[in-house]
Amino acid sequence: MPFFVFWIALFLNCAFLCLMIKKAETIIIAGIFVLAIFESIVGICQLAGFQWFANSYYNLTGTFDNPGPYGCFIAVAMALAISSIILHGRAFLSTATLLLGAFILPSTQSRTAWIALLGSLLVLLLRTPFIKRRLIANKPILVLFVSFALVVMATPFALKKDSALGRLHIWNIECKVIQNNLATGVGLPFIMGAFGQEQSDYFRKKERSSDIIRVAGCPQHAYSEYLRFGMAYGIVGLFLSLTIAVSLIVILLKNQSLLGYGAVVWTLVATASYPLEVWQLSALLAVLTAYAFSCFFKNNKRLPVIILALLSFISIVGTGLEISNWILLRRNERAWKITRTFIATDETAKLSLYEKLYNKLADNEAFLFDYGRLLHAEGLFEYSNEILKEGSRLSSDLMFLVLMGKNHLQLGNNEEAENCFWDAHWRVPSRLYPLLLLMDLYEAEKRIQDAINIGETALQMPVNPKNKNMVRLHKQLSMKLLTLKNSFLAEESLENNN
Repeated sequence: MPFFVFWIALFLNCAFLCLMIKKAETIIIAGIFVLAIFESIVGICQLAGFQWFANSYYNLTGTFDNPGPYGCFIAVAMALAISSIILHGRAFLSTATLLLGAFILPSTQSRTAWIALLGSLLVLLLRTPFIKRRLIANKPILVLFVSFALVVMATPFALKKDSALGRLHIWNIECKVIQNNLATGVGLPFIMGAFGQEQSDYFRKKERSSDIIRVAGCPQHAYSEYLRFGMAYGIVGLFLSLTIAVSLIVILLKNQSLLGYGAVVWTLVATASYPLEVWQLSALLAVLTAYAFSCFFKNNKRLPVIILALLSFISIVGTGLEISNWILLRRNERAWKITRTFIATDETAKLSLYEKLYNKLADNEAFLFDYGRLLHAEGLFEYSNEILKEGSRLSSDLMFLVLMGKNHLQLGNNEEAENCFWDAHWRVPSRLYPLLLLMDLYEAEKRIQDAINIGETALQMPVNPKNKNMVRLHKQLSMKLLTLKNSFLAEESLENNN
């Protein structure tokens, strides 16, 4: 997880403050309510057309980068608000949070947030003595209640079938990565590269249904924190992440903390999203975990306070050092983005700057692809492949393989180029571009029948009319196939006449 030291420092300092302040829970919940009200107001303004924290890709994000994590934060706050109202009566902050959240959450279209909120409400209802007694005493109502909950949970998946199927496919591939690296995992930086290779093997080994082929892609996130740690650290990582999540909920609920219901939402979100990659949600987890940790020492605070005070001081020093590294990293990323934008005409100067930035951004797959592409343009094909190979270990994107194949073509290594293009195809079988490159390769090698076979296979694949690039490639393939067939027939006719 990036900037791990920041979250450790936040956890230690929050745990220290929770032990020192009697009403720490009340302050934390009030802070979450205030932030949720602010986020909801920002969201309402965005829906109204105001450019507050505007995002060029989405209409509604609050101060987040994506409506999904935004909806998840609102769901956490709503869970706290509902539990506060039911267990402690109405209050201005909780009521305002609930009403504003109920208005905003549907607009985020976050199925994960809805399901996580529902899960939290189920836990709340089953832990409320009056409702629990009624449900246990009346079995038909209990069955009806559970059935209704299952229908509500299934509805969001039915509304966006392809998206839900795609998420299930991602989890399936991730489970295969874990299965193949059960003891040690692949390492956290390399999980998406391992995902891409596993997905390529998955489609190469056996013919899959058209529905699976249609939804398979190159995800940038694991879409499950538990499976992410399982891929990174094997069965131990998977087990520990699940244990921590369950322990967090149990500790908070056992201590009658309302934060437990927010923790239920967070941990359920983590099963189908990537909250640890969103700084707001990572900070929220650090606060929830810190309060749960402080619950262990409610009756004996003296020794933990001394230890936490010392650790908090050390973490603050460590954070200060990490901030300088973070500032340097951001400066290097800014230099790279400025370079790629404004020095496009001077490729030599651009290449020199990329060489200087390489050691500092070697774990950034976008930089590595950009660097590999620049090296390809400069004719440094072997070095380009070295850089692209590093990037392919970090990313599931098939374009690393495509560009490596193009480098091999320039080097005269047609067999290696063919292997790269086939790997790119199997990584995401619905993409047309690798097949077009294979057709070009086979045409150049006079393997006209092989090129025709590839073209006919490609034209049978479904095309999304909203994807202009796919429509363009489909037309290009169709025209090339027609040309190849005419050429093939002309050659056959000539041979027959001779």
